[in-house]
Amino acid sequence: MNIPISYCENQYMNKPSDDVIPHLRFKPIQLHLSGIMDLIEKGHPWLCGQFHNNRRQKSHFIRQQLFAIDFDNGITIAEATNI
Repeated sequence: MNIPISYCENQYMNKPSDDVIPHLRFKPIQLHLSGIMDLIEKGHPWLCGQFHNNRRQKSHFIRQQLFAIDFDNGITIAEATNI
């Protein structure tokens, strides 16, 4: 089953700085869970939902089928599956 998300083509090995985050451009895409995991492992910022015109505001929300927990301090996907 493909899941609708949004992702950024840029890759980051560390969380982008607060002055960079507002300028990230997200594209809507539908991927299988394994594809989403691949994006995460490669350092692509991503969103669980999709929004009109890349505007991450309630009034521009289209849809969301996935909910996620955000870990910013070095946990791997393998470690997270054992929680």
